[in-house]
Amino acid sequence: MGNTISYVIIGVLIFFLVAFLVFTYIKDKNKNKKIIEKKAELRRATSKTTKELSIRIYSLIEMNEQMLKEVVPGVSEIKMKNVNNTCKKFLKDIYDSKAFKVLYIDSNETNPLYAANIKKLIDTSSNLWSKYCQEQIEFFKKINDELIEDQNFEKTQNESKELIKSILDNEVKNNNEFTK
Repeated sequence: MGNTISYVIIGVLIFFLVAFLVFTYIKDKNKNKKIIEKKAELRRATSKTTKELSIRIYSLIEMNEQMLKEVVPGVSEIKMKNVNNTCKKFLKDIYDSKAFKVLYIDSNETNPLYAANIKKLIDTSSNLWSKYCQEQIEFFKKINDELIEDQNFEKTQNESKELIKSILDNEVKNNNEFTK
């Protein structure tokens, strides 16, 4: 009788041990599946954001050239500092956004040149980009050229240009109010 009780106790312990191991295995498998799904979702979000930001940034680069042509010292309403402030504000808003920091600065999953190139553009006056930021301009031009066929290209580009115009208009307005 004593042996039977010992065998039953050992059998119950082995059953619980096997059940615990199976439970742990299934739990870890589900956890790993969720992690893989989250990483795939992050890659999709990063790709979408990279496309959108690249279009926005290159739109700014193109508009910067146009705005600089409109600046005539002492004559035009638009001043060089308005153009520089507009470009800096537009890029700084992107760079300081939470999404940008999570995807490009705090992550090892993305190209580190992306954030570095934006930072270089922010730190350089926009009227000097063609002289000191050719590498950065080419970086964003290459990405932009790859995205021309994207279905949201024109929409994103137009939205960006409208936002840039709005920022420039506010800069000019604030400058004119300050000088009066």
